[in-house]
Order: sequence, then C-alpha cells, then structure tokens
Amino acid sequence: MWNPEFGKENLENLEKMEEGEDNKVYKARQKTTGKLLLIKKYKNLCLDEDGTLPPSRLCEIIDFEALSESSNVLRLLYWYKNEKPSLYMMFEFLNMDLKKFIDSNPTPIQPNLIQSFMYQLCKELHIGTSLSCFTAEMMLGSTLFPGDSEYDMLLHIFRLHYDTVM
Repeated sequence: MWNPEFGKENLENLEKMEEGEDNKVYKARQKTTGKLLLIKKYKNLCLDEDGTLPPSRLCEIIDFEALSESSNVLRLLYWYKNEKPSLYMMFEFLNMDLKKFIDSNPTPIQPNLIQSFMYQLCKELHIGTSLSCFTAEMMLGSTLFPGDSEYDMLLHIFRLHYDTVM
C-alpha cells in the first residue's frame, strides 16, 4: 500500500553515499518530519514473467522485514517498486555502521565488545538468513531447500515458513 510519507515529493536527497553495480544508496530527509533516511535504489530490475520482483530482491526484503523487529539491526521502514522498474527500500539512518566504527578506532576492539557484537549477530540468525542456511547445509552435507532454480527454492522456503506459522 502506498505511503505518501515516503513519496518523492516528501523526500529531500542530501547526498549519494555509495553506488554498486545494480544499486545506489542515498542519504535523504523527510520534509515533514525532518527524519533522516537511508534509501537504497535498485535500478533496471529484471522482473519475472508475471511482473514480480526477482527472488534475490524478495529474499532481501523478507530478511530485512524480519530483522527490523530487532533492536540490534538496521530497520527497513518502507519499500516499493515503481513502473520503470526500480525498487526503493527506505531504512532508518544510522550515523555509524560497523565498518565506520572499526575504521574510527585506532586500537583493536576490546574482546568484551566483540563478544557483544557476536552475541547480537548470533541472536538474529535464528530467523533463517542466508548465513545460517549456508552453515546448516555445510553441517548436514545437503541442501535445506532443494530446487533447480531460485524460484523453486523460494517456493520451498515459503511453504516451510507458512506451514509452520499457520
């Protein structure tokens, strides 16, 4: 559902933070609230035959939505796909990420802080992110969600998720 709070007319782009092969990341401000946002824009998406987002982008949205329930992870506030097709993901803005934190500290990070970071990371892995699936597959020696395409594997994931939730 469209939310005008995150529409172009209510956002002021402040600066381009980084640019990847298929996306750009911007720092922006909501005009009505003054709140800072991080906007990730995927350009030139190759949609599936039925016009849906590629499985890799759907997985990213699902993971961020699940992780957004946590106080330890960057929050996905809103996302939408336009007709171009481009995908926009709006996140809360953080002044510092882990890389900036590490780069800003001239001395090694204290073991108790490393332990705290690792605890937070491990606590969030229970939702089944790619890392935990990869680790489980290595330990089991077989795939968790067999399929001959990304789409087929996503179907296995959704079936498992919705069968256990409902």
